[in-house]
Amino acid sequence: MKLEEPIKLENQKLKNYDKVFLKVKCLDCGNEQIIYIRASTEVRCEVCGATMAKPTGGKALIRGEVMEVFE
Repeated sequence: MKLEEPIKLENQKLKNYDKVFLKVKCLDCGNEQIIYIRASTEVRCEVCGATMAKPTGGKALIRGEVMEVFE
């Protein structure tokens, strides 16, 4: 997922990013975690410690596969 592209779920674009959580799969170990899209701190995998999200001042940079979107 690139930050410049809107996140899509079943061909629907999200318009309000303020209340969005993502279920993200870790690229290293496959663990799935729920991450707030506007994370203000670095989010690490609970299993292996790999970085899954980095803050950017807006939407977080997600490093993993987005499995599901919760609004």
